[in-house]
Amino acid sequence: MPGILNFSVHQLHDDTPELLNEFYANMRTATGPAKVTFWKRVFGTRVMAISEFDDLETLNASENAFIMSNAFEDFVEEGDAPEDIDRFEIIHHQGATHEDVPIDGYCSTNHYFAAPGHVSDELEESKYIMDSLWQINGFLGAYVGRSLITPSRLDSLAFWSDVTAAEKAIPIRVNTNLRMYRRLA
Repeated sequence: MPGILNFSVHQLHDDTPELLNEFYANMRTATGPAKVTFWKRVFGTRVMAISEFDDLETLNASENAFIMSNAFEDFVEEGDAPEDIDRFEIIHHQGATHEDVPIDGYCSTNHYFAAPGHVSDELEESKYIMDSLWQINGFLGAYVGRSLITPSRLDSLAFWSDVTAAEKAIPIRVNTNLRMYRRLA
C-alpha cells in the first residue's frame, strides 16, 4: 500500500466546536481528494491533520488547485497555515489506517534523523519495532515512512484504542520526539 502521508500541525486560536468545524471544512477543501483525519494534541491546543494521497502527483495537484482557489486566501487570513508540516512516503503499513481509528482513539507520532548512509537500516529497525507493538493490547496499526522534505528524517505513526495502551509503548527515560494526539474527526 504505497502512498504519501501529509501531516500538518496547526496552532488554533480557539478550539470551540464552531472554529473546529470551520477548520475541518477549510482543510478538506485544501486536501481535495485526500482521505483526511483530525487529531488534537493531548497536552495543548495544537491540531494535526493527516491526509493520505495515492502518490506525489495527486498531492501536488491538490495543493496547487487549493493555492489557486479563493479558499486559500480565507485559509491564510484566518491564521490556519500550519506551523509544522511534513509529507512522507509510506514505506511500511500494518493494521488500521488513520481513517480506521475510532473517534477518541489515539495516535502517537515520532520522528528522528538517520545517520548518513543508514536510512535503510533505520527503516528496517522501525518496521521491527512497529511489528513488536502487536504485543500491546490496544495497538491498532502503524505507518513507517521517510520524509520527502528531509530524506534522512524517518517518521512513524502508531494508532491506539485508548491512552492507556499508548502509554505502555512510551519508552521510559528515553528522549524522543514522541507526540500524542486524540482523534477528533
